[in-house]
Amino acid sequence: MRIIALSGCPAALPTLKYLFSKDHLSALLCPKESTGIESLELEKWAHFHEIPCWQVTQQQVDEDLKELIEEVKPDLIITYGFPFSINGELLKDVKRGGWNVHYSLQPNQFASITIHQLAFGNQYGEIINDCSLALLPTTSGLTSIEQLSSIAVTLLRDSLRQFHYKKLIV
Repeated sequence: MRIIALSGCPAALPTLKYLFSKDHLSALLCPKESTGIESLELEKWAHFHEIPCWQVTQQQVDEDLKELIEEVKPDLIITYGFPFSINGELLKDVKRGGWNVHYSLQPNQFASITIHQLAFGNQYGEIINDCSLALLPTTSGLTSIEQLSSIAVTLLRDSLRQFHYKKLIV
C-alpha cells in the first residue's frame, strides 16, 4: 500500500514510523510556514530514512499534492496535524481517498482519537475508527499527546487491517 502523509506535528512521528516499518510511507508533506518549528523533527526523520519530504505553503499545497499524487499514485492520503486545508477534489484520484487522524482532549484526563474519511469541501466524512479513553496521569512520565500518539498507531493499524480485509472479501 502506498501512502502519502501530510503532517506538521511531532505527535505523528510514531504513526509515520509504523507506516515506514510496513513499507507503506511513500512521501511526506510538511508545512513550510508554521507557528514554530514543529515539522523540523518530521523533516529530519524523513530525510534520515530517505523518504521524499516536501515543504509546502498553504498557497502551494494543492498544486504540490496534485503533482505528488500523479507521481506516487498512492492508495491513501493521511493527514495528521496538518494545518492547511486541501482541495477534496484531489482525493478522487486516490484509490482509497483520504483519512484524517484527529485528537480531542477533554476535561478530567479523558480524550478521544478519531480517524475519519476526508470528504469534499473540507467536511468530515464517515468515521473509519475511533476510540475514547481515560489518559494516565502525566506523572506516569508520558504527556497526554504522547499517550494519544501511541494509541493512534494501534487505531490506524487496525483501520488499515479492516480496510485490507474488506478489500479481500469484496
